[in-house]
Amino acid sequence: MGKRYLISSGEFSEQGLTDLILKHQEFLSWPLVYFLSEEDRKDAYVGETTDLVSRMKAHLKSNHKKNLRSAHLILSDFFNKSATLDIESNLIRYLAADGRYQLQNGNLGIADHQFYQKKEIYWDIFKEIWSDLRGLGITRHSLEYIDNSDLFKYSPYKSLSNEQIVSLKTILKCLLDDRAKVSLIEGGAGTGKSILAIFLFKLLKTDPEDFNLTDFDENDLELFELFKKVKEQYGHLEMALVVPMSSFRKTIEKVFKGIKGLKSNMVIGPADVVKKI
Repeated sequence: MGKRYLISSGEFSEQGLTDLILKHQEFLSWPLVYFLSEEDRKDAYVGETTDLVSRMKAHLKSNHKKNLRSAHLILSDFFNKSATLDIESNLIRYLAADGRYQLQNGNLGIADHQFYQKKEIYWDIFKEIWSDLRGLGITRHSLEYIDNSDLFKYSPYKSLSNEQIVSLKTILKCLLDDRAKVSLIEGGAGTGKSILAIFLFKLLKTDPEDFNLTDFDENDLELFELFKKVKEQYGHLEMALVVPMSSFRKTIEKVFKGIKGLKSNMVIGPADVVKKI
């Protein structure tokens, strides 16, 4: 059985867009996934759309994305909207942990979509797509390798649990309340406190322009509104994640180093807090 999709690459520019439109006219209103990249700075952006022309024109006008140089389209008449949303979210999650690029994507709207034949067909298609992207030099590691990596385990590009969403909203609301000095999130080992902290740091260090509101559900929209109010109130936030255990601190430092907008020196120990007072 032949491939059920096509990966088509071109230049991300006005002329490149014209070439892609002429080459793939039958897919202009079809659900597809795309990947924009820039080799020198190792920046990238992943998206999905049913209106290729409008979306690419909007990206070319964006201050952040207009600096990207290459466009890769993942096309298939086998895709439906649910499939492209799923492939998009998987591509974001695995590319973010692969280490080849730093993603410009915001970390809201990364949903775990459930739909007919997701596991039976579309996960296998994603594995084939990933293998082809490795062959093109776009991705670096195998999915199995990434699954076992710390960057994947602690990635901010994942859907939060209902409890984590409630906690995140509480923290953002406290930041907007002058009477609230401390937000305390309690939970035992393995309850997702570290993932929530990293998610929060990535969220607050992301430009609002880098979120794709078309993928948002009700929770995402509420979080986005709270996030915008925090950004408006504080502007640039000085932030640090205090991690007492030195071995775990080194792990999180590596995770921060691989996430756009975050830096390893944002992860500090208790002694560093005393120095800053």
